[in-house]
Amino acid sequence: MVKMDRLVVANMIISRGKAPVPGTNMAPVPIAIKAPPPVLIVPPMPEAEPAKCGRTDIMQCIAPLGPVYQAGTLSGNPIAMASGLATLNALETPDFFQNLHAMTQRLTEGLSTLAIAAGVGLSTIGQGGMFGFFFSNQGPVSNFEAVMAGDADRFNRFFHNMLDQGVYLAPSPFESGFVSASHTTEDIDQTLRKAERALQSL
Repeated sequence: MVKMDRLVVANMIISRGKAPVPGTNMAPVPIAIKAPPPVLIVPPMPEAEPAKCGRTDIMQCIAPLGPVYQAGTLSGNPIAMASGLATLNALETPDFFQNLHAMTQRLTEGLSTLAIAAGVGLSTIGQGGMFGFFFSNQGPVSNFEAVMAGDADRFNRFFHNMLDQGVYLAPSPFESGFVSASHTTEDIDQTLRKAERALQSL
């Protein structure tokens, strides 16, 4: 182990929840990182996870020395860690989820309105940033039978029309779509303008 005088990368997931670590009976350890005192770096083993570093008292919480199990595909990747931290900070901004849901609702309600105008049966649903839609005349799709009764051929034609216009939706009616915080009102409205052309072509 090598001592350093700066905190470079802490390769761990800091849980803000109260639930046990999945697959164990260990509870997450709440950690507050303050000014960076000396740290320990644990060098990687060949064909093992990347090196980890952090304050000595924190690193001693990580298995096998401590009760916190840590692993993951992008563990220790500084870009992934920075992205995760930026995401957590964004999620804490006031009205984040309300704004995200409103943007998703703008999309799903817009699709419904356009489908009615085009005489196309379409059932849409959205919650938070997730949305989905089914080409169906049965009203709201809320069970397996209604999903399977959807018009997959019409979905396929709609999907390819949208793709030709530069809008890449999930390629299956059984998948969800996602609106992100980066999508703007103009993005949604541009998507709806293209959806109007696609729906009219059906």
